Amino acid sequence: MARGVAVGEGRDVAIGEGSAPDRRAQAPMTSEVNWALLGLIIERPSYAYDLGKRFERTYDGVLSLSSTSRRS
Repeated sequence: MARGVAVGEGRDVAIGEGSAPDRRAQAPMTSEVNWALLGLIIERPSYAYDLGKRFERTYDGVLSLSSTSRRS
């Protein structure tokens, strides 16, 4: 019987009963957007708003964030 669920890349991976709390099953990261964001974070850690703006400047026309909030 599963005790919890780890979520990753659109699919859920069950964590079995008796699993160590710090060892969680994880699906591999396959999203290009996730890799791009990770690269930006490694380059310079920042808050979400700044990260979103840097992402738009760097990857404009190549990749897009699906849930960016924009103010007119």
